[in-house]
Amino acid sequence: MTGGAGDVAVIRLMVPGGELDWNIHGHANGGTQIVLSKFDQPEGAEYTFSPTAHADWYLLVRNSGPTSTTIQVKVELYGNMQWRWQ
Repeated sequence: MTGGAGDVAVIRLMVPGGELDWNIHGHANGGTQIVLSKFDQPEGAEYTFSPTAHADWYLLVRNSGPTSTTIQVKVELYGNMQWRWQ
């Protein structure tokens, strides 16, 4: 995601019957900023992300359960926030 102050991303992660780890981080001003890290989240998560500085922000999602599963990702963007898959 690319965005800054005044932009918003509403993130919904769903993993029915499973667990996931997820993280939002950025690289503003040449450093690394961890916005939020969550581990072993059952069923998924919902988070509203409002960046404080303009940067590229990364959403990392990983299955942390013992079996294969499908993780559903829904991100709603507001303001000038942009999204691209990598």
